[in-house]
Amino acid sequence: MEGEQTLASALIVDDDAALLRIHARALTNRGYRVETAPDGEAATHAIEKSQFDVILSDIDMPTMNGIELLQKVRAHDPDVPVILITGAPSLETAVRAVELGAIRYLVKPVSLQVLVKVADDAVQLHRIARARRQRGLILGNNVDGRYNLRRDLGRGAEGLVFEAVHAFTGRAVALKVVSPDVRKSHLPELRARLLREARALARVRHPGVVEVLDGGVLDDGTPFVVMERLDGRSLEGLLTTRGKLSSDETVAMALQLCDALEAVHAAGVVHRDLKPANLLIVRDRDGSERVKLVDFGIAHVNENSDEKLEKLTGVGELIGTPAYMAPEQLCALPDVDARADIY
Repeated sequence: MEGEQTLASALIVDDDAALLRIHARALTNRGYRVETAPDGEAATHAIEKSQFDVILSDIDMPTMNGIELLQKVRAHDPDVPVILITGAPSLETAVRAVELGAIRYLVKPVSLQVLVKVADDAVQLHRIARARRQRGLILGNNVDGRYNLRRDLGRGAEGLVFEAVHAFTGRAVALKVVSPDVRKSHLPELRARLLREARALARVRHPGVVEVLDGGVLDDGTPFVVMERLDGRSLEGLLTTRGKLSSDETVAMALQLCDALEAVHAAGVVHRDLKPANLLIVRDRDGSERVKLVDFGIAHVNENSDEKLEKLTGVGELIGTPAYMAPEQLCALPDVDARADIY
């Protein structure tokens, strides 16, 4: 968990006192505020008195087992993530646990590293879901009176991308917004980077560069960017599947990429993060394949151009993906220009 986030609370339920202490200590050392319960009845009382970010419960307990406790939890709080743990796994129990909304089903013995990682993931997803609800970023909701969120396209450490449909034209688009769970101290920089990406893309008009269509701000002031919805897969995914490309495919893609970069650089923009993950292979209307350059989040815009963007990176700060950086980027030299993209 991030150090600046609110301390997470966990309820651990197990009739094995020794194991209960071990698991509680592991989460306490991680930074959780932990309550424990020796059985389902005690856990029910704890849930009625307090709210928790995650609940971890043994299944095989007397009086009230973990499945019955899960039903009680769901009746009281349908959103809190519940992780069930058992020493006697069965397919029937696992299916029932998932049906009732358990997010994980673990089999003893569970390593403490796995236990903490699963709890961390559950808390993060719970907080993202809660923040999304608070900001209206729920599938089916309308953003800015114009875009209906249809499905998730991706989630990274810094941003969320949704497939959305324009309420009036019916056009499918990609809507990108800063992730709700980032550190508060990082928000100004990430918001500025999102705006940087929108403004950089707005300067470029080329079929080999993802097109920015619109933008705006949420009610809390967080900006969002609307881009064309691309159906395809990344070059990284293609290489992972096939291992390598033929020489003809490589030359064709390289020529298309160079053509796109020429337009990008002519607009005074340096991408600074060219790599297979940021190249999408899509199909044109005639069925032919085309390379699309995406993700201008760390792009640099020439300060001599008409529209200046604020400087977001300091001298000596490493920006980009090391495996795909030019030497001047690796050395964090100032004034990295278009030659870094060509490299």
